[in-house]
Amino acid sequence: NNTLEYIEVDSLDEQFIKTVFSRFLKVEASMQHSMLLIFGNELTWDEILDVEGLLELFLTSEQAELIKFVIFHPDYEHGETENELLHYTNKSPLPVIQLLHLDAVNQSVPSSVVEKILLNNEKNLSSRSVTELNRLLDGCK
Repeated sequence: NNTLEYIEVDSLDEQFIKTVFSRFLKVEASMQHSMLLIFGNELTWDEILDVEGLLELFLTSEQAELIKFVIFHPDYEHGETENELLHYTNKSPLPVIQLLHLDAVNQSVPSSVVEKILLNNEKNLSSRSVTELNRLLDGCK
């Protein structure tokens, strides 16, 4: 139970993405909290946003309240911020979209734990330099 599945996506084939996403929607949240769509090709930031938009089109309004997408990308930027370390919160060596069943996540991870994770991540980021974070990210490639 509570599995994480990952799918390597080699192309932007709309039908393939729709099929994989439909499979995720059919699995009960208690059986699978999360799925990672890992794009092996070099998707640009705009292209991964297009994929996210495509996924949103597949959702009914009821499903939209139950499913969340989280994007990780080499070019991720955390909006306009003075703290450039925040840009590293969702940076990853490859483009990834994480699909989450919110009910399952909320049931298995209390909000107090989520808050601690966020604070820990912020503390960890602030203790590092941009140069060090870039070196760590490059080391994952």
